[in-house]
Amino acid sequence: MSNTIRRELAWLPPEELVDTFGPNGEPISEKGRDLVARFRREMEAAFGRLKPWYSAPLFCTKQLADFEHWAKHEFLSLDEVVWLSVGLEPEDRFVASIKEYDERGNKQKLDEVTTYMSRHREVIRRKFDPYNQRHKPKFADLFVWINEVNLTVHSGFYELVSHRAAAPSKTAIPDVPDKIDSKFDGRERTSMVKLIVAMAIDANGFDPTEKRSEVPNEIEGIADRLGLNLTSKTIRKYLREGSERLPEDWKPE
Repeated sequence: MSNTIRRELAWLPPEELVDTFGPNGEPISEKGRDLVARFRREMEAAFGRLKPWYSAPLFCTKQLADFEHWAKHEFLSLDEVVWLSVGLEPEDRFVASIKEYDERGNKQKLDEVTTYMSRHREVIRRKFDPYNQRHKPKFADLFVWINEVNLTVHSGFYELVSHRAAAPSKTAIPDVPDKIDSKFDGRERTSMVKLIVAMAIDANGFDPTEKRSEVPNEIEGIADRLGLNLTSKTIRKYLREGSERLPEDWKPE
């Protein structure tokens, strides 16, 4: 394809080429703009069936994932995992482009690439957030699962996940819940666990009816990032106590 374009441009007389394109290669005439538009259509038709991480560099390289930046994050959201896994930045317009309905409520017609990405996202969602509770997969769990199901991902993303999964966790200072307990009387402790579970439900999508939840691990990661030594075991304990104070007829929204 590139050779065909070069040959066609080579046929243009030098003076016509100067009148058609500026020093930086931008078209400066109607003919030049028509040529660029046609070349782009031909390239998109030729490469449209390729996976996104192959075709993206041909058009908008600024959309490529900055893995060095994302490697510094404590965790990744579901959509960040989805788009980084194909080597693209998780931009809002990408996320919106594969939804069933647009922001106006109109059903979207997906092309081959967006259909692929929609299916790709659903595979990841069913594994790590089946109930749409905004769970955030751990790097170690991601690494194991990617290898387990032989999921096709961008090499840069695979390297990021494998590196973070292998990184030794910080040595945490053990919690001392018994000493903490002695500082609270019954009413204060009840208020505290109610506050904890309310915040976890509202901010982290915690569902007390689930047999196993990743929310305690998420909160542990947040606390660790803030320099607060708190284990998921202790967090789970307080969430369980707070859940027992919920009304009997309470149901997740």
